[in-house]
Amino acid sequence: MITRIGQAFRDGRGPALLGLAIMVGIIAGYATLGLRLGIGWVEQAAFGVTEERLASTAASLPAWRLVLIPVITGCIIAAMLGLGRRFGLSPDARGLGVADVLEARAY
Repeated sequence: MITRIGQAFRDGRGPALLGLAIMVGIIAGYATLGLRLGIGWVEQAAFGVTEERLASTAASLPAWRLVLIPVITGCIIAAMLGLGRRFGLSPDARGLGVADVLEARAY
């Protein structure tokens, strides 16, 4: 991989690769920002507060609501994974467990 990148710079494609890297970085940054804002919106909708006071507010919520919110979130994630598999966006998507993480770190 490194040799291909070096070859691309020697062939005069370096500026194109640099431009592509900058574009990917900008897109990843905005995607991260969007994800963070989305998490804040969900916290606001589910608990009525943002992350600064989430723990103290969650402690005062009724028990049924503390159970219902993760169940609904899990159903939404399962639906997203199912739709991804159905439309071929993520055919091998699955949850990772501790064993999968340990196996990946073994190499």
